[in-house]
Amino acid sequence: MDSKNVETAKTARKIPSLLGLALHNLITAHGWSARELAGEAGVAPSTISAYIWEDALTRERLEELAGLMDLGPADVERAVLAARLVLPPTPISWSPVDPTPEERRIAEKAAAMAAGEISEVVLDVRLREVRHEHQRRDLEEGRRLARELKTYSPADRRTLIESTPDYQHWGLAYVLCSDSEAAAARDPGKALKLAELALFVAEHVGLEETGSGAFRSRLEGWCTGFIANAQRVIGSDLPGTERTWARVWRLWNAGADSAGLLSEAYLLDMEASLRRDQRHFPKALKLHEDALALARPDEVGVILLNKSATLEQQGDYESSARILAEAAQHIDSDRQPRLRFGLRFNEAAVLCRLGRAQEAVPIVE
Repeated sequence: MDSKNVETAKTARKIPSLLGLALHNLITAHGWSARELAGEAGVAPSTISAYIWEDALTRERLEELAGLMDLGPADVERAVLAARLVLPPTPISWSPVDPTPEERRIAEKAAAMAAGEISEVVLDVRLREVRHEHQRRDLEEGRRLARELKTYSPADRRTLIESTPDYQHWGLAYVLCSDSEAAAARDPGKALKLAELALFVAEHVGLEETGSGAFRSRLEGWCTGFIANAQRVIGSDLPGTERTWARVWRLWNAGADSAGLLSEAYLLDMEASLRRDQRHFPKALKLHEDALALARPDEVGVILLNKSATLEQQGDYESSARILAEAAQHIDSDRQPRLRFGLRFNEAAVLCRLGRAQEAVPIVE
């Protein structure tokens, strides 16, 4: 076939419209046939064919047809993007500085690759924004539920959690864990009860939701970590607390948390406190380091404070002072006033240990 006939054959080939190709993508990608969709839409199969090949489809009608296949606007957007990338580009008028055919192919490939990457980046950013907002909302709801739950007797609390879906809420379990940690120093018995209640909530989270088991397991591991922390502060059975930590990691490792709602770094650092109390200083320091490697920015300060306490108890006061100085760079006085107070107290204590009490005076004044 000569070049003229080849060009004629290319011209004669039928090319679908942008929206028509998007519809074709949706039909084939989701296991439908044009005949099935026609039946669902109450039209003849030739109508679906016209939508694909004859530029007879509007965006509104495309979304209606997608809805008949249980697909939403996001599915339509992806299908249109895919069609835009696959269809031949619109010819442009000639210019003396046009790229060569090879240069144009390279540019088009780069544009197609960039479109795919940008789509993934935008989706990832948007999902993170939505998850962050949902996390904020859920923790506010958890705080409200915790206040409400505490007005009932211990027996009634468990009955409510078992029978009322509103209380089967991960945010409630999380808030009860935070309350347990806050109570641990002054009332470890209360801290233990709050953590046990949090675990009871966690065991009921998402029971009706398919696929929730992996997150529930991780949430149970998180709550069990706060039980172990309260047991450590009580201090009457450190070997038992060690067994609790083994249970923490079994539950944690059996689960998943795709949104990163729960911090492995925080658990590692809490276990480090147990190892410190057991005088297993190398183990404790290793756990602190592992925690720092996984820590979020707002967790670094508290982990460094805990690490400095381990070094102080080990008798390494110089290193403890150095870590406290590093912690000071990661603690926001306005947002973390309790940590700032703990930092200053520890700084003064370590300076006294080093025989530099005079330097400690301005800190505690």
